[in-house]
Amino acid sequence: MAVERREATVQGRRILVIANETLIGTVLHEAIRFRARNVGGEVLVVAPVLDTATPEWTTDSDGARRSAEERLSRSLDRLRAAGVNARGQIGDRDPLQAIADALGLFAADEIIIATHPGPRSNWLGH
Repeated sequence: MAVERREATVQGRRILVIANETLIGTVLHEAIRFRARNVGGEVLVVAPVLDTATPEWTTDSDGARRSAEERLSRSLDRLRAAGVNARGQIGDRDPLQAIADALGLFAADEIIIATHPGPRSNWLGH
């Protein structure tokens, strides 16, 4: 995997956003819009496929992927409508792996990680 190379003339910062169910929330969108507009940013939004609490052999991976695609599409539509230069991709269910995969393709200057608060977050436990 090759990392995108940046030319010295490129303006703005590249912002990687990784979020699960919080991806369609107003608070996250406001934060992304604020950051992207203030630094002239390009945004890559990654929506990991949500893991389920059920055993692997019962996991509905197609349904989980469709759900991630829907969240990602809604988020990108909102960001683009607000004038944010954004694109997206589906990521690994492990948020750290999703970040590593994205950084292999997108040379981010900063990362925004959005998750539920402590007791509701599976990510914080990992």
